[in-house]
This record gives sequence, structure tokens and C-alpha cells, in this order.
Amino acid sequence: MPENSVDKILMVDVYHEFEYPVEMLTSMKKALKPSGKIYLIEYRAEDSTVPIKRLHKMSEAQAVKEFKANGFELIENIGNLPWQHCMVFGVE
Repeated sequence: MPENSVDKILMVDVYHEFEYPVEMLTSMKKALKPSGKIYLIEYRAEDSTVPIKRLHKMSEAQAVKEFKANGFELIENIGNLPWQHCMVFGVE
């Protein structure tokens, strides 16, 4: 995607599948406008009652660690989904 061309990026239950997450986040960061945001939806690893294999879950702590290492900050984790995190990240 062209630089500074995107307001929002939505990833639903896919980030944990990326083979090259650093490169993907680098590309997304370049494509985001200065006030752009990434909406990351992932099944909650912290909740053992979520009926999804652990392999397909992600904790808030893990997402924050990976995104922070790539120049993002957690703006909000919206608690509106029963089984998933809805984390909103912006550029630091």
C-alpha cells in the first residue's frame, strides 16, 4: 500500500497466523496516515473458557509487546466482544 494512505486497518483473527509479523507491521505502519489506527481482533488467550485452540489465541500482553516493539502503542482494548480482544493501536 502507498505510504500515508490508510486511516484504519482491521485484522480479525489473522495476526497470530503471520509468518513475518515484523515485516507486516512495518508495511502497515508506513501505509497508515499519522493519525491512523490498527484494530486487532484476537481470541483471548487469558480466558480458558474460550472454545478455540490455544494456537489461535493471543493475550493482550503479547500483542502489546509485539506492537510496541514495532513502534505502536495500545490506545484501547474495547471490551465489547464475548471471546475476543478488540485492541486499538496507534503509532507512538
